[in-house]
Parts: sequence; structure tokens; C-alpha cells
Amino acid sequence: MTHLFGSGEKISIAVKFEGMGPKILDPRLAPIEPVERPWSGRANPLQ
Repeated sequence: MTHLFGSGEKISIAVKFEGMGPKILDPRLAPIEPVERPWSGRANPLQ
């Protein structure tokens, strides 16, 4: 994840995957649900 745009129901998420260009995810088109963080209790690798 590189950026968050908007807020509430009008939020979009910018992500970058290895080998691909940046992508914008729109939760209205593809619902996104939180998952348990595998690094809980350890340093967050995304920071």
C-alpha cells in the first residue's frame, strides 16, 4: 500500500505489486476486508 485517497465510503487505496505498476483499488467495486497481521507483536514491515 502506498497511499490512501478519500475517506469513509469514498476511499481508494493505491498499491504497488512487484513486477507491476501502481494500481488503484476501489472498495466499492472489490470489497476489501482487513486480515490478521502476521507481524503482530513484531515491527511492522510496512513502516
